[in-house]
Amino acid sequence: MSRSAENYNKPEIFMPERFMDDLSHQLHISVNASIEKRDQFMFCWGRRMCPGVHLAEVQMFHIWVRVFATSTIVPPLDEKERPVYPDLDNCYDGGIIVKPLKSRLRFVERSDCLI
Repeated sequence: MSRSAENYNKPEIFMPERFMDDLSHQLHISVNASIEKRDQFMFCWGRRMCPGVHLAEVQMFHIWVRVFATSTIVPPLDEKERPVYPDLDNCYDGGIIVKPLKSRLRFVERSDCLI
């Protein structure tokens, strides 16, 4: 769903900056939108929607703020000290969902830690 060329320019390319200034797709707005306008379905939709979606959004925001304020996420290094990036095309098809295979990341403490 998130790789639809109808919804995203160059959907096959990892471009997180496309979401940086988009305030129209906050989680609670997306949950309450019609199915055609939604960009994620992790809290279901309609009558089966999770009643705690608004609390979950606030909690996830606080978690990510703490992670990004205190660390930098970088790829692991190989034996020659070169970064090893995850293969985004290598994934496990679980039927309803597709999830990436195991990958490793390094969380490096920021020198300008904000918290």
